[in-house]
Amino acid sequence: MEPATWHTQAMTTFVLFCCVLGLLLVWLGRISLPARDRLPVRQWSMQDWGRHAWLGLRFLLGAGNERADRLDRLVDNDRRRHRGQDHHREQDH
Repeated sequence: MEPATWHTQAMTTFVLFCCVLGLLLVWLGRISLPARDRLPVRQWSMQDWGRHAWLGLRFLLGAGNERADRLDRLVDNDRRRHRGQDHHREQDH
């Protein structure tokens, strides 16, 4: 394969990946809105596309933060439980 063909193929793949990622963010932003606030796609302006992509990104970041908070709570609960078991073992001896 010639270098020019390889670069063209790599760039096409990258652009396609970015388009799919952008559409995914727009879709997530759209479903994060209540149904009454959603406009039909045909009525969207460029601002709506950008707003939905931003909402989708915020949705993903919020889900990641929520998952991290849940994991922190689980770790804290596990530590407390182990401390309680250690404390009971010390009292038994």
